[in-house]
Amino acid sequence: LELKKELIIEVLSDEESSFNRTLARGIERFEKIANAMKENEAELVISGSDAFFLYDTMGFPLDLTEIMAEERGLKVDVDGYHTEMNAARERSRADRAKGSALSGGLGGRLVLEAEQTDALKSAMCVDTTDSQLKYVWRKTQKATVKALFGGSSAGFVDSITDLKSVLTNLAGERDVDRETLGELLAKPVFGMILDRTSFYAEQ
Repeated sequence: LELKKELIIEVLSDEESSFNRTLARGIERFEKIANAMKENEAELVISGSDAFFLYDTMGFPLDLTEIMAEERGLKVDVDGYHTEMNAARERSRADRAKGSALSGGLGGRLVLEAEQTDALKSAMCVDTTDSQLKYVWRKTQKATVKALFGGSSAGFVDSITDLKSVLTNLAGERDVDRETLGELLAKPVFGMILDRTSFYAEQ
């Protein structure tokens, strides 16, 4: 801890600043929702989708949204919030299933573990993806692809052509029939490591 004291302070300070920016944007978004409801004389109930957006994107727990709503004479559609939450969980489960079945199981899981992140930094000299764009709204951004990842079995590849070659070799080792292989090669699934992104890291 003593050796890394300055780094720890810097990281904590950056995280605190990031949280404060997110909190400020969340409050701003809440105020817009509340003001629009008042101006339009709409039913004074914050929709489940708006409440879930505040949670999912801004990090606002439901109880915080309810407290802020109560202060403005509003209510929150809690049932609608839970409906949105359950739908998001189903999408997440489907995404995980898709990742675990990447390329019919040939390429392996589309998840970067410690081994892959270390290879990116040490062997491939790829810097950590800059995620500050997540604080920039309503602007089209550009990013550069720094690496292609075919899955835990396929590993990193230089091109889609290389990925297809790796998958073909894996199919031979695992006795995958020709028709199935053809379907996999027609639409290979892979991950892209970018230099910058507007997405939050998956927890």
